[in-house]
Amino acid sequence: MTFNRDTLLIALGFAIVLVAAYVILAITGHYDGTFVTFLVTIGGLVGLGGHQAATAKAQTKTLTKIDQQTNGVLTQRIKDAVAEALDTAATVPKPKTKSTVNT
Repeated sequence: MTFNRDTLLIALGFAIVLVAAYVILAITGHYDGTFVTFLVTIGGLVGLGGHQAATAKAQTKTLTKIDQQTNGVLTQRIKDAVAEALDTAATVPKPKTKSTVNT
């Protein structure tokens, strides 16, 4: 899995905020684990959201490629079938009609 530069910068910033918050809370004596637990939870959700966005983008790209290939193949098959049908119709002799008029 590859990450783009923006995703890495966000993750690095989040890690810095997490460490800074831990240090500040530990120094002031207010650390009870709740704040860091909250930040880790939010960070996990953000990470999953980024992963989902990347996966959706890759799936869309793959589906678009499949759609183009499929439509191209079907279009060519239709063109070939129509051309063959027109060629066959042009070479078939017209049936002779019998005159039903009484003379």
